[in-house]
Amino acid sequence: MTGDLDRRLANVVRKGVVSAVDYGAGKARVRIGDIETDWLPWEIPGQNSKVRVWSPLQVGQQVSVSAPSGDLRQGVIGGGLSSNASPHVGDRGDLFRVEYSDGSFQEYDMASKTLTLSVPAGGKILIQVGPSTLELTADGVKAVGLRIDLN
Repeated sequence: MTGDLDRRLANVVRKGVVSAVDYGAGKARVRIGDIETDWLPWEIPGQNSKVRVWSPLQVGQQVSVSAPSGDLRQGVIGGGLSSNASPHVGDRGDLFRVEYSDGSFQEYDMASKTLTLSVPAGGKILIQVGPSTLELTADGVKAVGLRIDLN
């Protein structure tokens, strides 16, 4: 009995390295010494009902696994979990995306080297550098600056 209790206590929080990732399912396996966990969900820092973040784990990344009662089969990797109410918003390791509850999102696709900022009609995207601004709305584009080159 003491051996099982010692093992469970040692497994409540463990450090390991991500050995495999299923981006579509939002789960990963972690190698902890000679042990490899089953597919475990990972926590997503900043995840809530109004903002969802996709910043996926990568193979080789060091993580911690928290396991209730020391049972690694029930473990969770490292901030807020995806759920049906707040699912993960990406399915690739080279896509980084933040979605907001009003339909706005920002996304960087490393494969195509494309940064996308999207805001629903009625909103605007405002870029400011010192006194210069670029404002994008559904009605058009407004640029303010000491010099504006259009070519």
